[in-house]
Amino acid sequence: MPLISSRLTLLTQSTEGGLKSAIPDIKINGMGAKRLPDRVNVTVLYAAGEAMMH
Repeated sequence: MPLISSRLTLLTQSTEGGLKSAIPDIKINGMGAKRLPDRVNVTVLYAAGEAMMH
């Protein structure tokens, strides 16, 4: 199980890094906090919530 958790953590970090470099106005929620290794929660600044669904 620790191997899977470590791999998921690396994938999460990679995803977060890619999002931050592609979208300058993004905030990674929970960054630095203890959280599940396979979750990424973001806020895109200046974007309407409904627009994100399209």
